[in-house]
Amino acid sequence: MRRIAVLLVCAAALLSSAAAKKGGEFSPSVVLTSLDEMANKCDQMVNSALQLNAKSIKFVPTVHYYGSESSLNSYCYRTTSGSCEAPSKDNMERFTALLARCMRRAVDAGKDIAVLAHLDNMQQYTWRNLLQFNPTEKKAGYSYADVVIAPMARAVNRAVKPGTKVVFTLNGETGKSVSQYAGQWLKLVGSTKNIIKGQKPLRKSDILVAISLNYNKVYGWIDFDSISPASISKDFDREWKTQAGKYPM
Repeated sequence: MRRIAVLLVCAAALLSSAAAKKGGEFSPSVVLTSLDEMANKCDQMVNSALQLNAKSIKFVPTVHYYGSESSLNSYCYRTTSGSCEAPSKDNMERFTALLARCMRRAVDAGKDIAVLAHLDNMQQYTWRNLLQFNPTEKKAGYSYADVVIAPMARAVNRAVKPGTKVVFTLNGETGKSVSQYAGQWLKLVGSTKNIIKGQKPLRKSDILVAISLNYNKVYGWIDFDSISPASISKDFDREWKTQAGKYPM
């Protein structure tokens, strides 16, 4: 019996060692900060990513906003470094078409794709993690869902083929918004899946839509000044109780 137990332990160790050696894969990212980059530089970026022979390529398209560190007034599509257009039917379609064309280059090369929706301030350097905004609330006529999520999801729909695996992350570093408008973010998961699938014969299991959580601004962890391990271990319980009342889930 002891011999069997030893053999089982050795077998488990060997399997664990093999899995550790295999490891996980990092996907190369194509970060797109303007319509100009989508039109003129995206193909080159994808070609560079393809040389790494990864199974998937991650696209990080950026939509900008006007506002402050804590408030969002309106969205816009950046054209060049100093110009940003208010959303319209035409430039939303241009955004989708350019992104779809670039994604299709990766899909045609046999790659799966990932998308990380990215939001940035057009006026000044701020941290989007501090923004407390509702993704379904319209600002100057358009919501985050209208301007960021839907155009990106439509681009994925146009680019993918049956068998292409998609990981679509609705947000990046918007922890305060997610903690305060969790229900609204969750509703976007199903609607985004529907846009990606559209009328194409795609397997539901090949489409994963996710919400990103940033630990520094999740519920109970919004007003902390320090994120050092010492501060976390010392003050978390006290701060959690204080902030839970101030920022109800």
